Amino acid sequence: MSAIAPEKTTKSIDWSKWIRFALLVMAGGTIYKLSNLKDAFYVPMQEAMGLSHTEIGTLLSVNSIVATALFVVGGYLADRFSTRVLIPLGLVGCGALGLFLSTFPGFNTLLVVFALLAARCVLRLPGLAGAAEEHPPARWFQGAGAALRPARGRARRR
Repeated sequence: MSAIAPEKTTKSIDWSKWIRFALLVMAGGTIYKLSNLKDAFYVPMQEAMGLSHTEIGTLLSVNSIVATALFVVGGYLADRFSTRVLIPLGLVGCGALGLFLSTFPGFNTLLVVFALLAARCVLRLPGLAGAAEEHPPARWFQGAGAALRPARGRARRR
């Protein structure tokens, strides 16, 4: 009996898709890092910016409330604009706000900055979700989300 050799594929790897996928993963992994600096730098941030515990809590509350309110807007934007527009716009906005944050503005200005950080996240999240549809490597990770969605138009059998 002779063993059957597996077929050799001559299909080349499209490295540009993998590079874009890696960039998307890195961008998605840093989505809340700037607005949540307190996780690693609570005391240094408090001392450098002269903030009290209550003021830091207020900043994070403003960020969360604005983000929650704008998620509906994010869904609308995801339907209307390309991911090639939303992701860079969100990343550039994040960078600009980070540079401004490094000037250690006052508390009232920080309220506006943290609200804008929430709005920037709303731009990036739908873009990242849409990118999963455009990039085949990202589709591999959609199975977990599909398991959580209810069945559409199908009766469940027991």
